[in-house]
This record gives sequence, structure tokens and C-alpha cells, in this order.
Amino acid sequence: MLSGTLMLVADGRPVTLRTGESFLVAAGQAHTFRNGDTATPVVAKFWYEPALNIEWMLQSLGEWAMDRGGDWKKMPLLPAASLMFMLRSEYRLAGMPFWMQDVLLGSLAGVARITGQAQRVRRPF
Repeated sequence: MLSGTLMLVADGRPVTLRTGESFLVAAGQAHTFRNGDTATPVVAKFWYEPALNIEWMLQSLGEWAMDRGGDWKKMPLLPAASLMFMLRSEYRLAGMPFWMQDVLLGSLAGVARITGQAQRVRRPF
């Protein structure tokens, strides 16, 4: 952590990271994180090994969130589902069986294609 406070949950274990601290999330370990202080932005360095398409995925999702005022909860569902379905061999949602993700995200990705929302997903590879 370079500055701010990051609230992390890894395999159900809550961790609070502050400036100068770090945490290793193992491959395949379910995790989530958020800013722990709404008044101070989080500045952190993240390393992903192997990186695969994480940078493109996070950049796309972040841009869509910023288009809606920076609120991740207002991210457009259909493009996000289309992107997640496209990358299902690399990334999965924690807490949901894979077969259910395939059905749900695959259905939403189909709707995204039909409605033209999938055009927001510009694949760099």
C-alpha cells in the first residue's frame, strides 16, 4: 500500500491494509477488496502472476464505472457480463459455482450481443 486504507477479504478472512503493508493472495483464492476510507483514495501497487488479461479487464470495468460517476455498483451489467463470460477460462466470481456462472453470464452475454451492448467490449487480443 502506498497510501490510504484497503479492506480485503481473502477466503473469508478480513484484512485491513495501510500504508507500507502488503498481502499475498494465492492463485485460486477467493478475494475481494474495497477502499476502507471514503475520504481518502487508495494508492496501491498490484502484481498479477501470470497477468493474463487482468489489466485489460480492470481497465475496461473501471472505465465503465467512471462513465457512471465512478460507482462500481452502477456499472453497465450487459457489457460487464459479456467481458466476464469472454474471460471465464481465466477469471471466476467467488462464491458462485462455475456452471451457474456459465449459464448466467452466457445468457447475459447473449443479450448483450443482441442489444449491441457487447460492442463496448473491445478485445485487445
